[in-house]
Amino acid sequence: MSEKTVLMAVGSSGGHIFPAFALSEQLEALFCKKLPKDSSLKIHFVHSDSQIGKQLLSESSYPVHSISVGGLAAGQGFFKKLKTLFQLPSAFFQSIFLIRKIKADLIFGTGGSVTFPVLTAGFIMRKKIAIWEGNTSLGLANKVLTPFVSHVFTVFPKVKKLSQKKQIWSAYPLRKQVQMARQSGNARPPMSSKLYPSRKSLSSNEDILQKRHDSNKNKFKVLVLGGSQGSLLLNQAVSQSLEETAWRKDIFIYHQTGDRSFKELNQKYESLEGVFAFAFSKEIQNYYQDCDLLISRAGSGSVAEIACFKKAVILVPLTYSAGGHQLQNASWLSSKNCVQMIKEKDFNTAVFKNKILELKEDSNRRKQLAQNLKNIYHEEDKITPWLLGQLK
Repeated sequence: MSEKTVLMAVGSSGGHIFPAFALSEQLEALFCKKLPKDSSLKIHFVHSDSQIGKQLLSESSYPVHSISVGGLAAGQGFFKKLKTLFQLPSAFFQSIFLIRKIKADLIFGTGGSVTFPVLTAGFIMRKKIAIWEGNTSLGLANKVLTPFVSHVFTVFPKVKKLSQKKQIWSAYPLRKQVQMARQSGNARPPMSSKLYPSRKSLSSNEDILQKRHDSNKNKFKVLVLGGSQGSLLLNQAVSQSLEETAWRKDIFIYHQTGDRSFKELNQKYESLEGVFAFAFSKEIQNYYQDCDLLISRAGSGSVAEIACFKKAVILVPLTYSAGGHQLQNASWLSSKNCVQMIKEKDFNTAVFKNKILELKEDSNRRKQLAQNLKNIYHEEDKITPWLLGQLK
C-alpha cells in the first residue's frame, strides 16, 4: 500500500488553524473518493508551540508537532524579534528532521511564523509546497515564501503586492460543522457544554443559557466576538453598556469574552437579564445562526464565517495585529460596503449602543451589508483539488 503524507504548517491563532483543519477534512474525503483503494493518506500538523496553538490542537485527531519560533512581523517587541532570530536556525533544522521523520510528500502553510522555517526546509528538500493567505495583504512569512512557491491561494480576489500569476482565488476553507450548519439553515440555541473556559462541562451555565434563550426568543440578538483570545477593549465597553437596561429591553446579547475575562464577566452577567457570556466555542456556528447582528474583530476566519451565514457585521479591527492585517481587512471590506467599521480609538460604550440600535431599526441596511459581504467570497474550492493533484 502506498502512503501519502501531508504536513500542515499553521500559525498560532484560530485564523491559521481552523482553515487547515477544514482543508484536512476536505482532502481526506476527496482522497477516499478519487485515489486507488491501495493508497492511504496521513496528515500531520506543526505549530509554533504557542499556548493558543496547544489549546486549539489539543483535541486534534491528527498527529501534532511543535517547533519553538517567535514572530518578526510589525507589532512584535524588539526583544521578541531578537529571540526569534536566534531561534530560526534551530527551527530550520528541526523542520528538516520532522519532514524526514514523517516522510512528507506535500507541505502546506496557512501563515504564521512556523511556516517560514518549515516551508523553507521543504523547498530545499525539493518537496511540493504551497501557501494560503487569508488577508487582503501578505503576512510577513508568506511574503518571504512567495518567490519559492508556485501557488498562493487567497481568500480575497486581489492581494496587495502579490503577482496575479501566482494568486489563485478560492473559497475560504470552512470546517465541516460550519458547512453542515449553513446547509441545514436550522437555528437552534447554542449549548454551553460545547464552550470551554475550562475543559469541564458547565451544566449550570447550560441551564442558564437554555432558560435565557427560551425567554428571549423574540428579541433582537447580537453576537459579540473578541477573537479566539478575547478582546479587553470590547469586553470593557460591552460590560459597561450592559449595566444599563433601558436601551436593551428587547435585545439579547451573546458575549464571547476569551478565557482571561470569562470568570469576571460571567459572574457579573449572572445577575443581568438578556445577556450570556462564554469564553470560546467550537460550535460557534450555532451562535451565527441564532443572531441578527454581529460585532467582531476583523480576523479573516471570523469574517468569512459571518459571510457564510449571511449576517450583517460591525468590525472593530485590532489596531496592532501582525502587520496591521485586521485594519487592512476591515478597511477594504468597508470600502466595498460589506461591513460597518469602527476603529479602536472611536469605539466606546456610547458607540456600541448607538450602532446596535441604529442597525436594529434598519433591517434593509442589515440585509444589504450581509448580501454584499457574501458576494465578496468565492464559492469554489480550488485548494483541495490542487492538493489532491499533487499527491497522485
